[in-house]
Amino acid sequence: KHNNLAKTHQISVLHQKNKLLEMEQLIAKQNVDNQRLLVSLLSVFLLFILFWLWYGYKRQIQLKKLSESDHLTQVLNRQGLEAEVSKSLAVAEEHNQTVHMAILDFDHFKRINDTYGHLTGDWVLTHVIQACTDLLPGTMLLGRLGGEEFALWLFDISVKDAKDFF
Repeated sequence: KHNNLAKTHQISVLHQKNKLLEMEQLIAKQNVDNQRLLVSLLSVFLLFILFWLWYGYKRQIQLKKLSESDHLTQVLNRQGLEAEVSKSLAVAEEHNQTVHMAILDFDHFKRINDTYGHLTGDWVLTHVIQACTDLLPGTMLLGRLGGEEFALWLFDISVKDAKDFF
């Protein structure tokens, strides 16, 4: 009888140990699941931060471009032209290149605006400047100084070619 009671008690203790081990396994599995969830959340958060930084960078580039270009003619505005000319002049000086500058001013442009309206004047400016940019070499900068005045900078071109061009 005593052996039976001892065995029953031993079985009861083993059963309790088994339940304790099952609970420990369940807790360990939940810890692993919690760690995976935490890693997933951190990954999503990191991706969100990276996306936000990338979007901010792209937006900054877009805003810089908008601030330096003329919305009507799609060429550099005065601010953008000054920045680009400064950089290009430094490169030209470093490489001992010739630089030419011309002012493009549409004479009597006010008459077009007064006679045909500002929309027509805008159309004329847009198309004339587009034709100019199509004809100009890649080593040039064209920018709007204001109104109907534009500046044209040619880099690394001979005096003869510049005279022929203008």
